[in-house]
Amino acid sequence: MAANGSGSAGAQDADILIIGGGIAGLTAALGLIRQGRKVRLFEQAEAFGDVGAGITLSQPASRGLFSLGLREAIEAAADIPVRAGGADWRTGERLGGPDQMAIARERGDIPYFYQLHRADMHAILADAVAVADPEAITLGAQMTRLEQDANGVTAHFADGSCVRAPILAGADGINSRVRAELFGEENPRFTGQVAYRFLIPFEDVRHHMHLGPSVNYLGPNRQVLVYRIRHGSVVNGVAFVKTDSWTGEGWSTPADVAELLEKFEGWNADVRGLIASAPREGTRKWALFDRDPLPQW
Repeated sequence: MAANGSGSAGAQDADILIIGGGIAGLTAALGLIRQGRKVRLFEQAEAFGDVGAGITLSQPASRGLFSLGLREAIEAAADIPVRAGGADWRTGERLGGPDQMAIARERGDIPYFYQLHRADMHAILADAVAVADPEAITLGAQMTRLEQDANGVTAHFADGSCVRAPILAGADGINSRVRAELFGEENPRFTGQVAYRFLIPFEDVRHHMHLGPSVNYLGPNRQVLVYRIRHGSVVNGVAFVKTDSWTGEGWSTPADVAELLEKFEGWNADVRGLIASAPREGTRKWALFDRDPLPQW
């Protein structure tokens, strides 16, 4: 993927500025470019990397992305489980309920969901934006403040450069600098949930995946979701734990597998086997935060 270097190169006379080059910012950029807008997107990271773990695209998300011409690329990268659903935390047996994957197939609809690595989805979007407009993305550009008047918005960056356009969109995450500039500093709200994430080679845990490629084990104040990505070669695991407090530092803290096993004491052998196989290096935890809706955009 081609991207500009740091600074405001090529950003003059843009219709819309986008701050943040994650999935949201890239999707917005691609949609606007396809509507004929001149978009300039600024991302503070120096390079896009293989960051994150698995994500699930529901039907509404898939339809939106397909409308941008991404269906072929997504279906080439994603895994589509034949069946998915919940399982009991104690017995490991499947829970009842409709098989949504089968229902979608019977209706001739798109799959109920696609599952893939976040980095693969991000790369699909970044490549599509770069093809649509090779000058759209600028990396290594950290926005520090903005100014607006009746005629537009000026974004100022850490390197001393600035760019101006009639419209600026903030897509810079839970700690949005754009939001803070517009509405003041405000700490995000802890949701009471902590997520533990890990990736395991499928061959290491094949014997713990006999319920199929996508299973969500449900229990009191806990759940463990596991599914295969990267054409079945990797198992993505995420465990959600309800807690009253969060004392971790940062948004992605190294997690002790022994700590995670303790939190799932008494769960079925497949869950505990999957957790025990999580890598000692690379298993992470972070709190899930949210913000109250804004009264205006």
